[in-house]
Amino acid sequence: MPKNKTVLKQTLCALLLLAATGAAILEAQELKVRVTARRANIRTSTDLKSEVVGQVKKGAVLQVDAKEGDWYLVRLPLKLEGYSLPGYIHKSVVEEVGEGTAPPAAAEGESGGGGLEAEIGAGYASLSGEDFGGGPALSAGFSLPLSDRIALVLRANLLKSGAAGDSERLSKGTLSAVPLELGFVLRFPLNGELRPFVEAGIGYCLASFKLDPAALEDWAERGITREEKVENALGFYLGAGLDYPLSDRLFISGNLRFMIAGAKGSWTSVDKTSGGQTSGEWDDLNLGRIQFGIGLRYAF
Repeated sequence: MPKNKTVLKQTLCALLLLAATGAAILEAQELKVRVTARRANIRTSTDLKSEVVGQVKKGAVLQVDAKEGDWYLVRLPLKLEGYSLPGYIHKSVVEEVGEGTAPPAAAEGESGGGGLEAEIGAGYASLSGEDFGGGPALSAGFSLPLSDRIALVLRANLLKSGAAGDSERLSKGTLSAVPLELGFVLRFPLNGELRPFVEAGIGYCLASFKLDPAALEDWAERGITREEKVENALGFYLGAGLDYPLSDRLFISGNLRFMIAGAKGSWTSVDKTSGGQTSGEWDDLNLGRIQFGIGLRYAF
């Protein structure tokens, strides 16, 4: 009789253990998580330094296979129907959800564009022509993602450059330029954190030239009132760089841009004694530039 009781107890324990295991498996199969960060990484293991195998956007719902500490083992659907990619996502960027949620999102590259992004930066610009030198440059702009890889960008730059002065060219002075850029950015998400990108578009350079006080005085000693202008210029630009995420919304970016923009200029001289006026033009000024810098990009 005692032997039968022992067998009965062992059988009941086995059944309870089996039921608990089955309930846990069923719960894991039904568990889903929704991404709360703007963009979340899917990694190969439960380690923040492990390789990134994919990314998902805010609002994406993922099927959970298991929970391991602060990590969820999820399935990331791929473009090819019926196939999925396993990986781990940290609990800090997701929330658990129940039934009636949206279907799981596909891996990066299958969804639409995101929200508006703002950028600021600083660097150095060297003008391409012989008339001007180089100087510090600032930039600010906005970009609108059209897809996970392509964005429309509108940017304004601010730079100043000196003209050394030439008897046959521009006199000594300072050029203030505001190059505007409208183009497209193509980003290449990699498995690691670095994201290279290239960009291209059109540019329009607003230009203002101011004669140096010493140059004005020199012309005045000759009895001449002198005025020189640099006209605005239309061109195009190319660029490339690298993005590195500091958080799910903030990125640090290094970039290099090259702009081609031919410009015209004019001069007017008035003789103070006779009142006679002469004028002329330059049609070969160059407002093209090479600009490199570093900046921040924030995604709203």
